[in-house]
Amino acid sequence: MTKYIVKSGDTLYSIATRILGNPALVGEIKKNNNLNSDNLKLGMELLLPVKTKPKSVTTNVPISVEQKTKSVPNNIESEPVPFLIGDKFYYKNENGTQIEIGSKRPKGIMRVGQLNPEKFAIENSALLNSLKLTSSEIKVLSGVSKNEGNLDAINSWDNAFFSWGMFQWTIGTLSAQGELPALLKLIQSQKPALFQTYFGKFGISISSVTSDITGFLILDKQEVNNPTIKERFRDPIWAMRFIQAGLNPEIASIQILFAVNRLNRFYFKNETALGGVSLSKLLNSEYAVGLLLDNHVNRPAWVVPCVVKAIGELGLSFNDLSNADDATEGLVIERYLQIRETYQAPKSSTKPMTHAKQRGEKIANSGLSKQRNSFLSGSKNRSV
Repeated sequence: MTKYIVKSGDTLYSIATRILGNPALVGEIKKNNNLNSDNLKLGMELLLPVKTKPKSVTTNVPISVEQKTKSVPNNIESEPVPFLIGDKFYYKNENGTQIEIGSKRPKGIMRVGQLNPEKFAIENSALLNSLKLTSSEIKVLSGVSKNEGNLDAINSWDNAFFSWGMFQWTIGTLSAQGELPALLKLIQSQKPALFQTYFGKFGISISSVTSDITGFLILDKQEVNNPTIKERFRDPIWAMRFIQAGLNPEIASIQILFAVNRLNRFYFKNETALGGVSLSKLLNSEYAVGLLLDNHVNRPAWVVPCVVKAIGELGLSFNDLSNADDATEGLVIERYLQIRETYQAPKSSTKPMTHAKQRGEKIANSGLSKQRNSFLSGSKNRSV
């Protein structure tokens, strides 16, 4: 056994991952220290399992080790170099422990990730509260996260070139802007030192065209605004770097803040199609907000049309719904769920919402309140 003193921001998951290189050791840490919960106190002394060296690879296992070459972007001398064993990429941390990056694909890497947003939120409530995120917002996001990804998820194999995090924020297809630069912009403003540690020192900065929603990264002083430079992010070393960033509790908390801020883009905006009011005036239970956010992540342009159609088919007015009771909102939500399963905008080639029924069922089982006005936003108390 070795001793470890709990530091600010530590969780059992982060200790098992960062110190021991294996998140599966959380249970063993709890057993060794007679812990009945995942809660840790600052300064607590933990007994950790002795780290073991990774097993050597036998000659009959196919292995290809990527050496430091000019194709590896901005590799610094002390940084690990990704290597391939079979169909998976790995790197070795500072303790020599072998860490999986993800599965090899023809164009890049796929990683589901390990840091679950719901579990993270439970273990890091104080950190999220410091960002003025309400418990209601965190509950809604935890529900939606059941349909999305983990905080350290990676996709560098499809036509978006590179995606990261719980909502798979991308650098953008072809020459288009993406949401990932806007997330990194928020990280830079909130945690500048961490931005430099995980991104800046590798030549990443943020283009001046980047808004709070979308934009471009800058890599080595060149704007990442075309397929040629975006292709560079398929290199496994970028997956490794973003994984390490995603596992940092403070950066993970900014991811959650960025995800919650998505509501500012549609939920609180007055809409002509809604009689000049916002969705927040019409549907405001935690359950309703979870479903609407889930819809916006998957088919953003179809949220309002689906709600309008549901209200109309029930013969209600917008004013009726503004002053409705729980039962009436429940009827609208029930009809809305049916509509979003098959809704397709007129003259649009975009298919209906992906797995709409299954996504709705997962959120229905997330413990979100169905009472009117149960969703409490902290957006007015935040500067971002």
